[in-house]
Amino acid sequence: MIRRVIVRPLAVEDITGAATWYEAQSPGLGVDLTDEIIRAIRRAQEAPELFRILRPRDGMRRVLTERFTISKR
Repeated sequence: MIRRVIVRPLAVEDITGAATWYEAQSPGLGVDLTDEIIRAIRRAQEAPELFRILRPRDGMRRVLTERFTISKR
């Protein structure tokens, strides 16, 4: 069963800003970021149970991209 994914307006703004920044660094990189986010959303729709629950009360999960994940030090 495909699940519904909600991408909030602030997230869209963040994604757009990040894609614009990446595109300025290297042509095509902003498109790569957007494509990677779309793939992550599809993974979440197809198998949400694979991803960590952040907020149990509403079932919000965290899905990371494979290529553009920032590691915390």
